[in-house]
Amino acid sequence: MEPNPAETNPAGMQRTLFAAEPTLDEGDEGYRPLSVGAVVAAIAGVLSPLVFIGPSLWFVPAIGASAAAFSLRAMSRPGVAMIGRGAAIAGLVLSVACGAAGVTSWLFSWGIAERHAVAAAEAWVGLVRDGRLLEARSMLAKEAVPVGMTAVAGNADEFSRPIDDSALHEAAMRDLPAVAAIAKCGSTAAAAGTFQAFVPDSEEFKEDWQVRVRIAPCAGDDPLSCLFHLRRAMAEDATTWSGWVETWAITAVQIGD
Repeated sequence: MEPNPAETNPAGMQRTLFAAEPTLDEGDEGYRPLSVGAVVAAIAGVLSPLVFIGPSLWFVPAIGASAAAFSLRAMSRPGVAMIGRGAAIAGLVLSVACGAAGVTSWLFSWGIAERHAVAAAEAWVGLVRDGRLLEARSMLAKEAVPVGMTAVAGNADEFSRPIDDSALHEAAMRDLPAVAAIAKCGSTAAAAGTFQAFVPDSEEFKEDWQVRVRIAPCAGDDPLSCLFHLRRAMAEDATTWSGWVETWAITAVQIGD
């Protein structure tokens, strides 16, 4: 004869894998369900290295740590019969370790990127200030390169193409408002840049790192303020230990505050 469930479980509680807090009666050494919170904590802990991808996945270790704490607290209550303490502890350790390491690494990398953006803007000002316009042109993004290039035979048909003439390139660079304004400051002016903002996707640029550079002394002893818009990219480079190198391109320069 099949045993009566009411007799084997006087409390009338159905024991399943997902029972929240089943109590253990005196002398009861039967089945103990696995804590759902411990399972969630373990899974989130295993997935916690995803935090290194970026801030959008920082919630993964947060879920793991929260589920582990909830599960451990529930299992520590007197009379609660659940298993999974080891899984909960493992999930907690993985979540906290990976979360802390991932956030620290991202913040460190972000700080380096900000400094590199400022250095790129200051370097461009230095090139313009020193009259090295062709080198300054090489730091411009494609959409920021001056258009005034001479075409073959002086026509504008579909067979015309730009002539690689350094004198023409320098002349086109001098016509840029930012170049003309910086050149007026003279070769002794000092440039000081500060990181302004980062816009992942704006209406004008796919990625926009903004740096404010103040150049002083300038014309009339008033400092010149320039807002640089930059774009960061990673290029393959076999000479580096990582195989990649960070490059910065200037997409626009706005004069004034």
